[in-house]
Amino acid sequence: MKPAKKKKLKKKIEGKVLSVFMKERKKTLNYKQIAAKLKESDSQVKLMIAESLLDLAKQKKIKEVEPGRFKLISQNAGVIEGTLDISRRGSVFFMSDLLKDDLPVRKKSSKGFLKGDVVLAEVSVHKGKEMASIIQLVDRVEKSYVGIIEVSESFAFLKPDDPFMPVDIFVPLNKLMGATNGQKVLVKIKEWPATADSPFGEVVTVIGTPGETSVEMESILYEFGLPFSFPPEVLEAAEKIPVAISEKEIAKRRDFREISTFTIDPHDAKDFDDALSFEQLKDGRFRVGIHIADVSHYVPVGSILDKEASKRATSVYLANQVVPMLPEVLSNVLCSLRPNETKLCFAAVFDMDGSGKVHDSWIGRTVIHSDRRFTYAEAQDVIETGAGDMSSEIKTLNDVARILRKERMDHGGFEFSSDEIGFEYDEHGEPIRVKKKEILEANELIEEYMLLANKCVAQWVGTIKPTPPFIYRNHDQPDVEKLASLKRFVNSFDMNLDIRSGKIR
Repeated sequence: MKPAKKKKLKKKIEGKVLSVFMKERKKTLNYKQIAAKLKESDSQVKLMIAESLLDLAKQKKIKEVEPGRFKLISQNAGVIEGTLDISRRGSVFFMSDLLKDDLPVRKKSSKGFLKGDVVLAEVSVHKGKEMASIIQLVDRVEKSYVGIIEVSESFAFLKPDDPFMPVDIFVPLNKLMGATNGQKVLVKIKEWPATADSPFGEVVTVIGTPGETSVEMESILYEFGLPFSFPPEVLEAAEKIPVAISEKEIAKRRDFREISTFTIDPHDAKDFDDALSFEQLKDGRFRVGIHIADVSHYVPVGSILDKEASKRATSVYLANQVVPMLPEVLSNVLCSLRPNETKLCFAAVFDMDGSGKVHDSWIGRTVIHSDRRFTYAEAQDVIETGAGDMSSEIKTLNDVARILRKERMDHGGFEFSSDEIGFEYDEHGEPIRVKKKEILEANELIEEYMLLANKCVAQWVGTIKPTPPFIYRNHDQPDVEKLASLKRFVNSFDMNLDIRSGKIR
């Protein structure tokens, strides 16, 4: 192991060792017990743990109560582990699950630390206010920074784009990787010597000339650590998935291929996640199916595709591109409900009447064949004129969607209305116009049926015994202090707010 790397690892282990003592304040521990708690079995790391014990004893943070056995010195009883946060103004805060609120960090102790670092800090009261003083680094956040490189004759500095990075990053000339003055680059921090005002780093990627659209978009991806591409083994797994759907698989599903089905999405959508099917029944009732792509059919739990998707968590949409959760063959082909193609789905299906009452429901796997892809504007035109493709289906669904929306709002539903900005691009992908996105009735049509499906699925899952793990959004009781603050605010308008019950109307 290189000396610099060994020194960095030793410092990290020292912080972790002290962290163990903070959690086990009253215990006497030897290096073997600490190694077990840290789940370290490597002999070299164990040796570093033993050395860290002696170093911490010299620093008077722990004491050797008997040969090879150490205990926390009582003066450190107010020391706890937490994470650092940094505001845009450069103020440093200490966060811990053991604290009710984030605490400001004394300026003298905050030098040499980064947003996201795990540290040990001593909590004390100064002039009636709780503050934190950083004592030890436990774990340095692994982060790279995007910015503009400024190169001089003897050295270079990165001026980070990240507003939460309080200092520039020193870059030796032999670590520029060909970057020239004024270019956008990605720099990785290698160390932060105790005597230095800035951390030391090296260029890992030269992005390009600032101001160019492609460079700025790429900078955003690097800044937030968004993955550009998929590992070869993930792409290989995706390419091996059969595109053709077998008759055996279709036979397992409820078949909607002969039922009128369509999608409604933004005009620039690349993949189509959900579709509506419509079937007229007797007595004026109709059957609506809310279908979503059956990703689980193609991505088995625990597979390499599932693990990669879990790491990404979601697809990320930028102004003119998307960082997908799944490889393109899945996200844009197999799991995209494109028109005139047979697709595998999971659906909630409802038999309803014109008043919006649900008479019957069914949940399960389906196979569909979408007849038409509508943009929101096209669907809105059908709603307003009553003419065009599938005008009868869309009119019926929209009339009921209006009723569902009114009932939902009458029962305390939320309406989050805010202006959303969109961009228009030329053929080269350069932005040429900024515009405000309109929320149309066609948007609300899709929203109401998706909400109906979500509600039905949530209720259905609750009937399964034992109930499987499931995600719900729960709104807890309002915080008492926040209620009191709201009451004072409302009272300033000569209005009374009764908060004694803990409920607000």
